[in-house]
Amino acid sequence: EGAVPHARAVGTGIGGLIHAFRGSAATARRELLAATSIATRIELTAMELLSAWGLCVLDDAAGAEGAVPHARAVGTGIGGLIHAFRGSAATARRDLLAATSIATRIELTPMELISAWGLCVLDDAAGAPEAAVARARRILARWEESGERHYTIAIAQWASTLFAEAGDPAGARACAAVLARIAEATAQPEALAALAHALGETAHLDGAPATAAQELLRAAESFASLGLPLATAQARRRAAAALAAAGETGRAADQLREAHEIFAGLGAARAAGQCAAGLAALGRKPPRRAGGGRRAGALSRRESEVMALVAQGLTSRDIGGRLFLSPRTVEMHVQNSLDKLGCRTRAEAVRRLTELGTWSGTAGPVP
Repeated sequence: EGAVPHARAVGTGIGGLIHAFRGSAATARRELLAATSIATRIELTAMELLSAWGLCVLDDAAGAEGAVPHARAVGTGIGGLIHAFRGSAATARRDLLAATSIATRIELTPMELISAWGLCVLDDAAGAPEAAVARARRILARWEESGERHYTIAIAQWASTLFAEAGDPAGARACAAVLARIAEATAQPEALAALAHALGETAHLDGAPATAAQELLRAAESFASLGLPLATAQARRRAAAALAAAGETGRAADQLREAHEIFAGLGAARAAGQCAAGLAALGRKPPRRAGGGRRAGALSRRESEVMALVAQGLTSRDIGGRLFLSPRTVEMHVQNSLDKLGCRTRAEAVRRLTELGTWSGTAGPVP
């Protein structure tokens, strides 16, 4: 069904970029705007980026005043958000305030939202939940004005947890409502996963931890299959809270370990610390601090579990059934393992792990 729109987006996008470099501004802008519209609708990210590049070329060629501020707003806003999650508060706040100022002046709504999210993260990390909640409400109000359908997804997912941990059911439901509207309008897989996360948060607040865990685990698997580690870790951490409330402490601990590993790898020290504290509260040993303890190329705990079953000759579907993962997520762990080990095939990876002394010698052959 998407073949014709896909071809149209590629054709008009490439053509528009060529016209932009050749100086045919009117034709280029017409084709690039058409390509942007189609690519956004069918979620063809490569053409969204290429079309945006073409429009940037046009702005630069025309001496548009907004071209450089646009780039500065994006750079400082994204950088500030990363610093916020990594705990570099002073740098993050400086960059986020600068991005907010520029984005507001040039009416770049996505960066207004992202910068506000980063400041919300800083408020929460600084132990000011009331300020964080108030800022999150302003973000939702700004969304109502703009109707932005892409960057808002990650923001609303994170905010649903903020509201839930603050004991604010209305806020969590407002996030779910935003995500439901985006999912209905776009059917984006990320939006559907984020909606499951928000519904899990509302279910937990409503006193249904088993339902909450089911929704949050579904969200985590979806995020993992989409290659979104931060969202995956957030969903796993919250799934652990729901599982613990439902009395499933063993599964809760497993989710916290996986979330901790992801957060630590991303440099999100505060979130990793929350996972470690959650494990301690369950009476489980917190993970060791990252830094020098793992060999270069060594596999994560989950990757090791998956590869141990690969060594026994199990298919991705069989492995998923045993570990409660989707086959696509299993394939992701296998590919990550191959990349870390520098191998091209499953058989080669198992031989390499055997050489490293990973197996006890009981693993079966690989088909």
